[in-house]
Amino acid sequence: MQKTQIKFLFLMMLVYFLSIAVRFIYLYNMQEEVSTFAKDSFILNNHDGYFYAEGARDLLEGVKNTSQSPTHEILSHLSAILTLFLPFNLEQIIFFMSGIFGSLVVFFLMLLSKNLGVLSSIVCGIFGAMTTSYYNRTIFGYYDTDMLILPLALAIFTLIYFAFETSSKINLLSNLLLICFALEYYPSLRYVLIGYFLVFTLCLVFYKRVYLVFYAFFMGIVLLLSIFKPPFYWIFLLIAIFLGLVLKEEIFKKREWIFYAFALFFIMFVGLKLGGNILDNAYISKVDNVGGELKYYNAINTIYEVSKISFNEFVYRVSGGYFAFLCGILGIIWLLLKDFRFVMSLPLLILGVFALIGGMRYTFYAVPIFALGVGAFLSFILEKIKDLKIRFLIFIPLAFLLLINSFQHIINYSYPFAFMQREIDVLKNIPYTKGDYAVAWWDYGYPIRYFSKLETFVDGGKNTGKDNYPISFIFLSEDEEVSAKISKMLLNGVDFNRFLEENKLYTYNQVIKALKTQKITSQNTRKLYLIVPLRMLEIIQVIRRFSYIDLKSGKLEKDSFFLLSTPKIQKENWLALNNDIFLQEKSGKVKIKSLGIEVFLEKIFYQKDKRELQISKDSKLSAIFLEDGRIVLCDSRYLESFYFRAMFYENLNEEYFKLTLKNDKIKVYQLSF
Repeated sequence: MQKTQIKFLFLMMLVYFLSIAVRFIYLYNMQEEVSTFAKDSFILNNHDGYFYAEGARDLLEGVKNTSQSPTHEILSHLSAILTLFLPFNLEQIIFFMSGIFGSLVVFFLMLLSKNLGVLSSIVCGIFGAMTTSYYNRTIFGYYDTDMLILPLALAIFTLIYFAFETSSKINLLSNLLLICFALEYYPSLRYVLIGYFLVFTLCLVFYKRVYLVFYAFFMGIVLLLSIFKPPFYWIFLLIAIFLGLVLKEEIFKKREWIFYAFALFFIMFVGLKLGGNILDNAYISKVDNVGGELKYYNAINTIYEVSKISFNEFVYRVSGGYFAFLCGILGIIWLLLKDFRFVMSLPLLILGVFALIGGMRYTFYAVPIFALGVGAFLSFILEKIKDLKIRFLIFIPLAFLLLINSFQHIINYSYPFAFMQREIDVLKNIPYTKGDYAVAWWDYGYPIRYFSKLETFVDGGKNTGKDNYPISFIFLSEDEEVSAKISKMLLNGVDFNRFLEENKLYTYNQVIKALKTQKITSQNTRKLYLIVPLRMLEIIQVIRRFSYIDLKSGKLEKDSFFLLSTPKIQKENWLALNNDIFLQEKSGKVKIKSLGIEVFLEKIFYQKDKRELQISKDSKLSAIFLEDGRIVLCDSRYLESFYFRAMFYENLNEEYFKLTLKNDKIKVYQLSF
């Protein structure tokens, strides 16, 4: 028996290290970018990761009283502790943490599928760690809370699963401590854990056992305390955990009604407290942000992770393809019929399926359940075959078909890093004093704070339409004086939403007109820098929507034409910008194939030597030839905006903005107004 357990532990370790090793393929695919990293440093591929990285850095440096740094976050503390005790620097630690910690799902999946047979259990572990959605969220560099969400959820599931076989106080203690840690680490796990408790309670209606009633009661108590955090909740938690250890399960013998009364209270209390939160959740309700009477453009509409996905995309992300998906569904059904304890997996499965409504980010919750389903399907097929040689011959092609799509995805997968080393070098050289600010688009807020140590107005956690409106206006305004005045207002701590409401300013032109005559005095001695990265070109049209909107009706202005392309050379020196639009540099003509027309450009701007070529004053279309070979084709009004003048022309009035640092990838201006 002990020998078998040691062998199985060895297999789990083998699959775990395989999961980590496979994640190095991503680094191989990105080797050209990795080669540019500074010595002993790594760049994350997840902007939000720099939120936790900032907290870890400040903990290591002993920085206190920071208004924006998350020094309270568990992930920041964990990262700082690892950096203290391991012979690696912080950037190395946080870069590899996601792949190492994320691969822990292997252990729990293989433990849960152990009874399905060794071969099925191995496939289950590999499938869960490497299927598209989960792999994408746990590659090296994807430093975020995602790395431990499913390991924690599966660990708690595993403990409940084995509680049906034993009366161990160690199991109960482990579960209660894990629940406390999980909800402190990632509070949104409460929905999964509440689901576990409700399903567990339902199981106890049909499977009555005193120990399980005792187990569920203390699990519910700890859940309530950890979720709602009443005053001195840590004291109550310690008391609850202590009582769970010292009391005997017999206290519920013939008193099960106490637990069911508590369960009823739990359902009603949680429903009243959290029901509204679920309905109002920004990921579910995608209505426009409302700031008082003003209707802003909702940032949720611009976030890919919460965008709607097709059923085909859902299948691909949770299983790799239709064959594995169908096998997984059949396996889940068979698993539920064979062992009722797997009903505990339903909260994760339901949350994963919710991706079809709530967006792509939820798909990874379903991956481990489909892994169990695939393992169960494989077990069902193999146990029908008695001959071991034939069983193995059947196993190889089946496992290949189940895993091949995921491996193909891994081999071909690449994902850009948050910033380039050249951008980081500029950010690190910004001359700052503690408390100085940066104006930057919210996508870049966390990385800019981490590398430059400047404060920001918007970031990955503060990006409502109300927050983004003035930032968008600064970058897309065609009047640099107005951009300077809004920047100064933000530095002075002015509530821009309130300013708009009080002056009844609803449109772009109304704001421009009002600010032209508005006197802005300096009320803050702090410096303000405007961060202008070239990469903003990729989302500039989206950024424009936040300020080119009627705030009274919420109606967006029509998007101005904008196309960013990596061109392909065609016949007669025509450059194909896409399948329909072609540009001829020599003549300055643009051909639109679908309309059968050719038009002249107004002008062409060359980034490399800052040369502008005028072609036709009658046109409203311009092109920018970027130094990296890409071409921008856009409405000429874009070129009059602050962003384009700052990034390409560098002709801003030094009375308002002074160019401080630059290279071809990023420009930094200091507000001199």
